[in-house]
Amino acid sequence: MRCRHRLSKLLLRHGIRFEDGRAWTDRHHAWLAGTELGWPAAQATFADACGAADALVHRRDALEREIIAMLPASPWQAQVARLRCLRGIDTVSAAGLCAEIGDFERFARAEALMRSPRFANYFDDWEEPTYYADVETTRQRLAAAGFVDVEVSLEEAPTTFDAPDQFQEFIANVCMRHQVARLPNADRAAFLRELTVAAATDKPAFTLDYWRLNITGTRPA
Repeated sequence: MRCRHRLSKLLLRHGIRFEDGRAWTDRHHAWLAGTELGWPAAQATFADACGAADALVHRRDALEREIIAMLPASPWQAQVARLRCLRGIDTVSAAGLCAEIGDFERFARAEALMRSPRFANYFDDWEEPTYYADVETTRQRLAAAGFVDVEVSLEEAPTTFDAPDQFQEFIANVCMRHQVARLPNADRAAFLRELTVAAATDKPAFTLDYWRLNITGTRPA
């Protein structure tokens, strides 16, 4: 949360750093409660920042409880249950992924084409070569690596191409490069063309549904 980041930076400007474990634990909160900055205006700003951070935590916890309560009646109940089987994904993280992804069928386009009779032989032993960690996993890894004041968030960043040839060139060299590399030259154009034709039916057409993972953090000196 940005308010936590601002609070940490406020303390750093006064030369104050928490060095007794991870931030935002019970121990850290107790330390914050006893922190004095020495200047009345700075102390008032510090108290307001602490209150803002606590208010957002309470709001987040309440929203998480509401999300969990609504899941049994949601259309994503089955998807959430499946996602929770993956290491590092709890109920709320799974619900967030479902909200971000929306229709899971859009991921089946390339996979269905890879399993089609024309291309299936080239992907018999296919394993996805890329892995993208979620927000909480990224935050935990950075904290374990010694970073402090870690802030991680997802930002929606859809990319729309003006023309089908631009879309096709991009997926050939970026998104689908590993799949294309498995195909003989004679089949590569057909594989990419089918994906491009399918993308023309999207709204908006020729759009890649990207999400940007924003990361900030500080490594203690």
